[in-house]
Amino acid sequence: MFGTLSRPMRPKAFISIHPDVMEIAGAPDVAFGDAEQYLPRLLEKRGKPSAEVPASVEYLRQIIEPVEREVYGLFETEARERLRGRDEDDWPVLATALGLSCAVWTEDTDFFGSGIAVWTTNNVEIFLKSQISPNRSSED
Repeated sequence: MFGTLSRPMRPKAFISIHPDVMEIAGAPDVAFGDAEQYLPRLLEKRGKPSAEVPASVEYLRQIIEPVEREVYGLFETEARERLRGRDEDDWPVLATALGLSCAVWTEDTDFFGSGIAVWTTNNVEIFLKSQISPNRSSED
């Protein structure tokens, strides 16, 4: 799933890293609407078909637990402060990460230096490959 969804979709998801497993912990409820709104344009820009976006977002809704505003809203002020001067509209993502004590999986550099762990797709893929084949060298 990660390889298929991560390249065209570049989701903002929350991950918990444990020695033996990486788990998608959830995403703020507004992230699914954002995906429906922005993915068609992003995919089109990359020359990819966007016809499957609704089905893909529905699939994501089934496998990623939506985190309600009642949970992440408690961290709104702190998240907005940490994102000041950047894209403050991303506060629900940071607030969810703060509330769940999780890392964020994203390509959005606005989260770097915000006080939470940030994983890019490349790093997630490296981690997952190491779990599949831990004895492989990183040069493979």
